[in-house]
Amino acid sequence: MISSIPVLAAGCSGDGARPHWNNIDVIRENVEAPRAHFVPHRSAKAALARANSPWRQSLNGEWKFSYSPSPAARPAQFYETGFDVSQWADISVPSNWEREGYGYPIYVNVPYPFEIDEPNVPTDENPVGSYRRDFDVPREWDGDEIFIEFGAVSSAFYVWLNGEYVGYSEGSKTPSEFNVTEFVRPGANTIAVEVYRWSTGSYLEDQDFWSLSGIQRDVSLYARPKVRVRDFFAHAGLENDYADGRLEVDIELVNDDLEPAERTVSCGIHDGDTMIEEITSTISVAPGQSTHRCTASLPQVKQWSAEAPHLYTLLISIQNGESIAQPIGFRTVEITNGRFLINGRHVRLKGVNLHEHHHEKGHVVDEDTMLTDIRLMQASNMNAVRNSHYPQPERWYELTSKYGLYVVDEANIESHGYGYDHDKTLGNKPHWMLHHLDRTQRML
Repeated sequence: MISSIPVLAAGCSGDGARPHWNNIDVIRENVEAPRAHFVPHRSAKAALARANSPWRQSLNGEWKFSYSPSPAARPAQFYETGFDVSQWADISVPSNWEREGYGYPIYVNVPYPFEIDEPNVPTDENPVGSYRRDFDVPREWDGDEIFIEFGAVSSAFYVWLNGEYVGYSEGSKTPSEFNVTEFVRPGANTIAVEVYRWSTGSYLEDQDFWSLSGIQRDVSLYARPKVRVRDFFAHAGLENDYADGRLEVDIELVNDDLEPAERTVSCGIHDGDTMIEEITSTISVAPGQSTHRCTASLPQVKQWSAEAPHLYTLLISIQNGESIAQPIGFRTVEITNGRFLINGRHVRLKGVNLHEHHHEKGHVVDEDTMLTDIRLMQASNMNAVRNSHYPQPERWYELTSKYGLYVVDEANIESHGYGYDHDKTLGNKPHWMLHHLDRTQRML
């Protein structure tokens, strides 16, 4: 399992002299440790059906919005509950504010889009977007742990709920998840988000593309029980001359109660509507975090490859808790004698680079556009895609697994403007080490 690394300094304003967005010592604050993407349900039936969950709600849609050309010009106290935003404009979330009539997009390849002075970023010409919206928390969520997840925000942002500071995060192409249980209440709530175009993290986002800003992926609010799956890793490989499947599932459990909880944990493997294997254990889940492993061997398993992308469904269930359904494919990747092998067969990768870009919406790409890209690639006899130069939305990985594309993923790290000489690249500078590690960890 991946462990958390220290990436923050205490306090809402960094070291007291510098704000977080201009402080290399602060990457995120009060953000949950990275985890696999999954949508939990309160029953196995709902999980397998991918049904809409009453324990999850989208915060996409219309938000109140104010654009400021610089940090000094922003409405600094806008997060306070008595601050009047009724005359503010509306903006769609997700979106890039440059595609909504605010500021301007910048296309860059090698040079940075701002004057470089690492690790400092501009303080005068650094636009800020202030977002506000109201939402309701169902009373049925009382007693659960409540989280909010931002799919991606460019490039750095603060969050407040009901006037209280929640946290900070940066990194434009990976999710940030906050536990907001202590800040929300049943019924009406108000969320405020302050987004900065440039941050110290922007030095690692010097990619060849259009530079755009804002809340650019989905925002979700959800409730989870005290005893739950925090993370899991499923390794679905092949053995016995690639004929049989071997599944190992490492599950990280969390118990937010003060007492141990006895729970039955099961891992089921489904092929279509048929469950072909189930591993069940009754364990005591201690307060805090603990791990559990499920293993199974499946004879004559159907392999996954780009040519035949067969997927099974892994169903993880906790008694009196949640169920998680996750598509998995059994395959083995090797390099033998200089040859790239999938399931023991030599494969040549033929593909293209992919940016998260829509001709009208900027960095907001919907599922129809993703499917169009996949169909065009496969119609052109491509079998691979490189996510250049950053992780894509989670739905992209689900679709490439379903339709059969090999994916070369990349962390959101590029400091091209400094060159790649050993003494110049930021990858060799010790004070950037935690930033590189954080982005690599969050990609996984």
